[in-house]
Amino acid sequence: MCSDIGTICHAAAENLYNHILTTNNGTIDKSDLEKYIKTPQFLHKFINDAFIEHFFNNSNTPVYNGEQLISRDVLNKFLLRLVELDNAYTPFKYLGSEKIVRMPYTVKRHDGKEIKVSIGGTIDRIDSKNGTLNIIDYKTGGGARDTKTSLEE
Repeated sequence: MCSDIGTICHAAAENLYNHILTTNNGTIDKSDLEKYIKTPQFLHKFINDAFIEHFFNNSNTPVYNGEQLISRDVLNKFLLRLVELDNAYTPFKYLGSEKIVRMPYTVKRHDGKEIKVSIGGTIDRIDSKNGTLNIIDYKTGGGARDTKTSLEE
């Protein structure tokens, strides 16, 4: 369940901001977010939809167990906090989320040999404010995965 929490949280945030974009020109301002702060129950829909998609395999009748209900409440608090922080940060232009990026990179070892590696990951959110592009990492997951300790690996 723990590894699913980050996925569900990211999906809920992405769905929320994509929903907001359907009613404006891509710029998020206070009026877009204040209704979610005043009535946090509106956030439940985005969390439930993400649970249904990523945990309940798009079931029309999900049945939450106790752990999932607690996780859902924690996610609701996390998403509300994100909205509160973003409300203080407004206005900003939402450019997208969950973007997968990869790029080749050549590393020169101490013996002069070159090793080609692929560097990449998933960008949680991209926005811009006052002409500055911002790459946002929500920090919902665990530690590093498949970390290499040397170039030979």
